[in-house]
Amino acid sequence: MPLIFTVKVAVALVFFLLYTFYYQDRSTADIFKFFDDSVVLFQLFHESPADFFRLIFGGETSLIQEAYINRLNFWVNSNPNELYNDSRLMIKLNALLHFLSFGYYGVHLVVFTFLSFVGFTFLYKAFERFFEYKKLLLLVVFFIPSVLFWSTGVSKESILFFGLGLFLHTYFNLIHKTRSIKHIFLLLISGLIMLSIKPYIFLLIIPALLIYFIIEKYQWKRVLLSYVLGYFFIVLIGISVGELFPKYKLINQIATKQNNFINMAQGGVYMYNDKGEIRVPYENKASIIFINDTLCKLPKNTPIEFREKGSNNFVPIIYNDDTTVFKVTFNQPASGSLIHTNKLDGDVVSFALHVPKALYYAMFKPFLFSSRNPLLLISGIENFFILLMLIVAILFRKKQLDSNLTAFGFTSALLILVFVGITTPVMGAIVRYKIPALVLLMISVLALVDIQRMKLLLYYKK
Repeated sequence: MPLIFTVKVAVALVFFLLYTFYYQDRSTADIFKFFDDSVVLFQLFHESPADFFRLIFGGETSLIQEAYINRLNFWVNSNPNELYNDSRLMIKLNALLHFLSFGYYGVHLVVFTFLSFVGFTFLYKAFERFFEYKKLLLLVVFFIPSVLFWSTGVSKESILFFGLGLFLHTYFNLIHKTRSIKHIFLLLISGLIMLSIKPYIFLLIIPALLIYFIIEKYQWKRVLLSYVLGYFFIVLIGISVGELFPKYKLINQIATKQNNFINMAQGGVYMYNDKGEIRVPYENKASIIFINDTLCKLPKNTPIEFREKGSNNFVPIIYNDDTTVFKVTFNQPASGSLIHTNKLDGDVVSFALHVPKALYYAMFKPFLFSSRNPLLLISGIENFFILLMLIVAILFRKKQLDSNLTAFGFTSALLILVFVGITTPVMGAIVRYKIPALVLLMISVLALVDIQRMKLLLYYKK
């Protein structure tokens, strides 16, 4: 385990160097942008400790807090239609770490990498009881290349896997081992962590965990049918809740997230005020009057795209008020790995039609040797081997297997892949966002394949 942690720290350093010397824009790099905002936020502690802790733990916002919030780039969602901003937790955690790090980024890097390491250790221990070949499980959990790379350092994924590993370890202990107040408390804490950092991952695995629990409790034999019926009823409940409470309609929230990601991937300068959001094409950036990195004004008769609050769509208009000061949220050219994706409109049929294409993109792209980008090339090679392992698992599947565990892993992974494929129009982002699905998918493949049968076949061939 010390060796594995050393490897993770080494990978985190590579991650740091890559985004320091190759991708040099700190404002778009997750490993820097939350840290940079936390540096500003921690200055509030020196001016007013009480206001600092009220902002960290919640409470009424004072004038001095507002002044600091206006200097932060990622504290406020640019689009008011999104219900939750998961960036705040990262800024708060980094701000609290300044008491230990004294502002040295390397301390943050090691602490976040350690939390990721602990999470993966819990993840390994969660599934250890189900597998005979422990070392293969260790390789699958810790050393899938893209998972190892993207889940280290000062990133949301480090906190996500800390929460996910602790949650699954505690959950399986409650079902298969002992029930105690401690386990229930840890389950609630880890669930809260996942909801705070990546709520969609938590919501996507909960249905499979509920079905898994019911099958284990009542020892149902028709596992596949149980999962099909279970998801059918969950979808019906979700649609009914969405009709009763339109603000929380899940498909609308997915459509909003997808539309926002597509808009950002198309590039431009995005800004907002209390009326809505404005996009100026990147090629027209010179017309913007920048006050500083986060505030700007627009001259009269500027062609813009405007999206008012409550809408997903930008409408082209001519701007004629040169007095408003806007908060800049995004200032980048178009993504180099943009995928052509049709926008969702919040309709169930539209969503269903997107599912096959979304799964195809998330599961198989980038193709082997389809990109000159080193990170995408590595992901393409990885996708090829994952596809190969799926074929091997089907050809050498066990006659007696833990079908409940396998179904849980496959269904959770497929849901995450579909969600990522639908909402993410950038190939580089897909590679990163799908890593929780890859871990669950490969654990399921390992549960499905008959290792002993493969060893016997290789022995006879010799």
